[in-house]
Amino acid sequence: MVVGHVPAALYGLKLFTLQKQKLTAELPGWTLHGTGSCGQISCCRGKMKTSRTWAWRVLAELFLLCAALGSFSVPSSRGERPPSLGSNAVNESLAKTRQTRSVDITPLPIDCELSSWSPWTTCDPCQKKRYRHAYLIRPSQFHGEPCSFSDKEVEDCVSNRPCRSQVRCEGFVCAQTGRCINRRLLCNGDNDCGDQSDEANCRKIYKKCQQEMEQYWAIGRLASGINLFTNNLEGPVLDHRYYAGVCSPHYILSTRFRKPYNVENFIPQTRGKSEFTLTEYESYSDFEHNVTGTAISKSSFSLGFKIPGIFELGYSSTSNIGQHFISRIKRFSHTESKFLHARSDLEVAHYKLKPRNLMLHHEFLQRVKRLPLEYSYGEYRDLFRDFGTHYITEAVLGGIYEYTLIMNKEAMERGDYSLKDVHDCAKHDFKIGAAIKAVYVKLGVSEATCSNILNEIKD
Repeated sequence: MVVGHVPAALYGLKLFTLQKQKLTAELPGWTLHGTGSCGQISCCRGKMKTSRTWAWRVLAELFLLCAALGSFSVPSSRGERPPSLGSNAVNESLAKTRQTRSVDITPLPIDCELSSWSPWTTCDPCQKKRYRHAYLIRPSQFHGEPCSFSDKEVEDCVSNRPCRSQVRCEGFVCAQTGRCINRRLLCNGDNDCGDQSDEANCRKIYKKCQQEMEQYWAIGRLASGINLFTNNLEGPVLDHRYYAGVCSPHYILSTRFRKPYNVENFIPQTRGKSEFTLTEYESYSDFEHNVTGTAISKSSFSLGFKIPGIFELGYSSTSNIGQHFISRIKRFSHTESKFLHARSDLEVAHYKLKPRNLMLHHEFLQRVKRLPLEYSYGEYRDLFRDFGTHYITEAVLGGIYEYTLIMNKEAMERGDYSLKDVHDCAKHDFKIGAAIKAVYVKLGVSEATCSNILNEIKD
């Protein structure tokens, strides 16, 4: 996955260039091949598929962050660790001052504490406002008093400096969103402004699209910002309901889709191969260690979409369905059972954003316009919190399909077949979203044995 660095707005700039770093991640429901920084809608050129270390910029940012938190060993010029961070004396002192308490003793409430106010910024010549903020020193704990007041303040001011951030619109300026669109998009039946002002006061509507068309799968969520610190999708950054008057249908199977202006490619993979890997486990402990435990340890999120009749995402270990599956499997932990686990990584569609001239979502655009030209921690922090740190430039929509067979050892012995026999009979018989049907194959297992095994699997 290619990511743009944390927006340089953190360093006091409103516009900045994009840096490239390398990062790999696996996300059930989709795989990101690229993200861009939400502070500047640019694109990550190229696709980096190799798994490597972070680039120097990420290392520098992590270095500063961890050093500030006091949890990073900083080597000195002689290769020694600084006494303030790594000496045994400090560690021993911390160990001596650490206090223990009984679980039966209720801790005293700790109230929220904020720092004193920062100095006021200079008056912004465009917003005619100035800003100040406070940092969180200590959060509320153990039912202490929360910080019920705001940690930022804004007040009106007067500035003699000219506002130089205004861009002249040579087309139509939308009434509420402030979006600048071409006049040929007026009265075409589409909400090109995002506030319907381009369709107001029209004597006649000249519809570009005479037939109804569907939206691409999960296209709305792909327009959302993504916070790489929390691994969550946030508010909309791009407007994937803007079509720029283009109405060329894109057929996927028998369904007509309309491609948004921002999207370069949306290529379905519905006819791709579905290859399974089958793994045998002789005991529950082996299965839990290699399958269940690994799934729970992963931090991930899912788009949670489905394509009727074609594909539905499986569960993740953090979902309600996943937790129910894990609890059901645990019922076999004390039984004489063997496990056959099937897994397939499925790709449904490839998504790629245009490299330039993207149409922003009007909510994000308004928030960016309200940012002060001079960096203010509180205002920029809220933008990243509400809309994420990055946006998605490339992704593979899909998911992980898993199927687990639990077999009774005694029944297998009575039927005179082994776990390998089950493996061989089943490996050509998994079908996505379909009932398992008996398929006789020449695998060195008798047809009768294979038939019995598959019938038991179906039951």
